[in-house]
Amino acid sequence: ISKAPVSQKLMVLPMVFWASALHGALGCVFAENHLHQLRKKAVAALGLRMGGSNPLLRLSLSAPMTADPGFYHLRHCTFDFRRICSKSPDVLVQWRQFMAHFCGRKRTGPFYKLVELLSQIGWSIQKPPQFVDHDGFEHNLLELPNVALEHLLQDAWLQRVATQVQHRRTMHDLHGLHPELTLLDRNTMTPLELSRTMALQSGAFLSDWNHSKYDPSKSQICSYCLVPNTQQHWFECPKFEHIRDEMMEPFHWIHEVPDCALSHLLMPRSPYEVE
Repeated sequence: ISKAPVSQKLMVLPMVFWASALHGALGCVFAENHLHQLRKKAVAALGLRMGGSNPLLRLSLSAPMTADPGFYHLRHCTFDFRRICSKSPDVLVQWRQFMAHFCGRKRTGPFYKLVELLSQIGWSIQKPPQFVDHDGFEHNLLELPNVALEHLLQDAWLQRVATQVQHRRTMHDLHGLHPELTLLDRNTMTPLELSRTMALQSGAFLSDWNHSKYDPSKSQICSYCLVPNTQQHWFECPKFEHIRDEMMEPFHWIHEVPDCALSHLLMPRSPYEVE
């Protein structure tokens, strides 16, 4: 097993493995399960598989985001299609003809592929090359700067990730995902701090309340307070009072924080952000 840092291994994933596994994907339509299996295998091979950890969250919140095969697939198909349209005007004409006669039936080829991928992140194609993004703004796919398109794709992907994990009890109020707050201070963290943060944000089980479901040696009840020993309880438990004293923070505001932020440091998107 390689002793290289995990951050370095994550950078290799898109450059080597996804580039090979998804070569020519723009012209192929395949099931989402194919990407899910790639995601699961990657997390297991990197030694990042933990109880409760969600592979989609673990890789999508990594640096680079293309460490996740789903986002790699979305990004490269979109950029490749745009590059082909820019080089060959005939492709744009054919794309317009396809959209003019498209009735929603599943097909093969790059035009339907783009429809399928963009619909997954809440985008819709108008008269090519115009499209409407997940926030309702209209853009020109061929004129949009690379940096702007990259940012839009990343934001749209994270909003999709949030909807995929909302079924979890501690993430029920994750209405969208705020990337700047969720990824705050990543560059200043030590490797150990980053590893712990990533485990927490991926949904890994940390409290005995969760571990006791499959480990009989763990107790669901706090021995100090005789209440469920959850992560939320740690902010009030007398057992950790000395830590709160060191921080000089009573955490009186803790009940106003969404469960997803309190349990996983996942910050939901503000409903006023677009406005």
